[in-house]
Amino acid sequence: MDDELRRRPPLPGDEHAQVGPRRAEEPLCLLPRHAGEWHVRDGVAVPVPLVGACTTKELTGSLSARGTVRRPVSLSAGVWTRVLGRRRPGRRRPDGRRGEPGPARRRPLTGRHAMHIFLTGGTGFVGAGIARALLARGHDVTALARSEASAGALRSTGVRPCHGSLDDVDAVRRHAERADAVVHAAFSRHYLDDVGSAVTTDRAATHAILDALRGSRKPFAYTSGLGVVGDTGDRIIDEDTPLQPPSHMRWRRALELSVLDGEHGIVIRPPLVYGRGGGHVLQIMIRTALRRGAASYPEPGTNAWPNVHVDDLGRAFAQALEEAPPSTVLNVVGGESTPKAVSEAIGRLVGRPEATFALPLDRARRELPIVDWLTVTQRIDARRVRALLGWRPAEAAIEDDIAVGSYRRFVRPVPEAPAT
Repeated sequence: MDDELRRRPPLPGDEHAQVGPRRAEEPLCLLPRHAGEWHVRDGVAVPVPLVGACTTKELTGSLSARGTVRRPVSLSAGVWTRVLGRRRPGRRRPDGRRGEPGPARRRPLTGRHAMHIFLTGGTGFVGAGIARALLARGHDVTALARSEASAGALRSTGVRPCHGSLDDVDAVRRHAERADAVVHAAFSRHYLDDVGSAVTTDRAATHAILDALRGSRKPFAYTSGLGVVGDTGDRIIDEDTPLQPPSHMRWRRALELSVLDGEHGIVIRPPLVYGRGGGHVLQIMIRTALRRGAASYPEPGTNAWPNVHVDDLGRAFAQALEEAPPSTVLNVVGGESTPKAVSEAIGRLVGRPEATFALPLDRARRELPIVDWLTVTQRIDARRVRALLGWRPAEAAIEDDIAVGSYRRFVRPVPEAPAT
C-alpha cells in the first residue's frame, strides 16, 4: 500500500491508509490540500477524500506562519494528533520492518498509588475529561448519576456510577467518605436559569465534601475558574496575586478559601475550556454564526482570552491529585487567544471567513453569551502548574480545533465532487 501511494495520485479512501514516516519533501497523501477540507467521523476530525497532496514542510510551514504550533515539528506524533486527530502509524524498526500501532498505553502513576476517586460532574464536559485522564492513569473512578441514562453513559467509559445528584448532600458526603480522593467538577443544572440556586447547591455540596474528608488528609480538587480573577488590565497575575473578585464571583472565592483551609485542598482555575466539539460558550457562538451566516465578536475583540483544551485540563487534575501538596492553587492555562481570533476561526468553520465582523457592545449583549466575560482582559501566569507537576499542553490550539478539528461536527461534510 505504501509504495502504491507513493506512485499514484491520492484517491478516495487513502486518508485511512496506514503509511509510515516520510521525508519532509515527499508528498503526504494523508493531509488535505486546503485547511477547510475536513469533516467529523465518529467524533474525530478526518480529511475528506483528497484531490491533491502536500508535503510535511508545507504543512508545518503553514501552521508556523499562523502561529499555531507551539514548538518546531516535523512529521511527528504532534502533527498527527493535532491535525489528524489520531495516533501516527508505527515507525520503522532498526531491522527495517514497520511496527504496527498498538493500543494506547496507560501512563504509570508517578507520585501516588492507584486511588478510588469520587467525581462530581462526571457526565459533564469538564468532568468527562477529568474521568478520561484518571482512568488512563490507572485510577478507579466513581461518579454521580441522576438517571439510568447517565449511569449507562458513565459505564460505557469505564466509570462506576452511583445514584445521586449534587442536590443530595447526604449522598455526596457518603461517597466522599468512601473515596481515597475527591474531584468536584459539577455545577448545578440550575445555572442556566437560576444562578442563585446553582450557587447555593455548589456551596452545600462543597462543604459536604469538606466535612466528609475532615481529618483524613485525602486530596480534594475543587474546580474554580479564572472568573475569580476579574479583569487584569495590563498586569500579569499568578496564583499568589491578591484578588479582588468581581461581586458576582465572591461566593466562589469564599469557597476557594474554604477548600484551601482543608487538610489537603487543591484549587484549580481553568479559563475558557474547549475541545471535542464542546464548551457552552463556543457552541453558542458557532450556532449563532451558522444561523446568521457569519461569525461575530464584541468590539474591539483584542483582549487577552486564555484557554485550555479539555483533555489537557483533565491531565492537570489527575496530576494534581497525585502530586500537588495541600493548599495549592493552580492556574491551568494552555494558550492565549482573543475573541476576534476565535471568531475568525469560527468564520473559517462556517465557510465565510471574510464575513466575520465586530458587534457594538450593546448589540453583542443581546446576541452573544456572557459578553461581559468575553470582553475581559486576563493575562495569566501559569508557570506553577508546569513547574510543580511537569504539565504541558499537548492538544491542538483553539483556532485550529475550531476551524479544522472537533468543531467540524457543527457543519455538514464537504460533498465529494461528482464523477466526470
